[in-house]
Amino acid sequence: MARKQGKKRSSRKSRKRRQGTGTLSNAECLRKKLDWLLPDSSIFAKVRWHGNISWAASSLVILALFWSWSEARNVTDAFTEASAWYRSFLGCTPLTTYQGFMGALARWTPQVLPIMIGILQQRMAGLSQIGGGFYRVAGWVPIAFDGSRSSASRTKSNEEEFCAKNYGKGKTAKYRKKKSKGQRRKKNERTPLNPKSRKPGSR
Repeated sequence: MARKQGKKRSSRKSRKRRQGTGTLSNAECLRKKLDWLLPDSSIFAKVRWHGNISWAASSLVILALFWSWSEARNVTDAFTEASAWYRSFLGCTPLTTYQGFMGALARWTPQVLPIMIGILQQRMAGLSQIGGGFYRVAGWVPIAFDGSRSSASRTKSNEEEFCAKNYGKGKTAKYRKKKSKGQRRKKNERTPLNPKSRKPGSR
């Protein structure tokens, strides 16, 4: 009991400390950025929704963002995590099942995505007022990307499009292949084949 009271006191102290210094918490920063990206529902006013939809387009966009940020290995687990984030930040989640979420994305992405592209371009252009002279370098807008890997189905067309032309032919790949062969040979020498496990008539 004393430990719980101590944790509550420390959380209240940290909250007061942030309020005194004007520092926002991570949740407050995220909520502020979401308001910057999607300030109101009029952004999607031109989209014609059918009558039985109970959620707003901005809710679907934010839930999809949370879903894409999840590090869960399975897409269903990522949806569960995204729904929990949405509830903690914004209240009741707009879609409660993964099947419903996928159905909404499949149905409304063609209408919502072009609008979001335009909105994101407008928001990025607005950053020039904040960055001032640092927004462009030698006339160019610097854009950074992370090194996250993405996988694709192993088809011939994908291999031709995405695979390096010299894949498997470089010095490192040849050395790795040669090394793995040597390791397999040593392993076979250490564990010779059991005579009882040989097929009849084999030598």
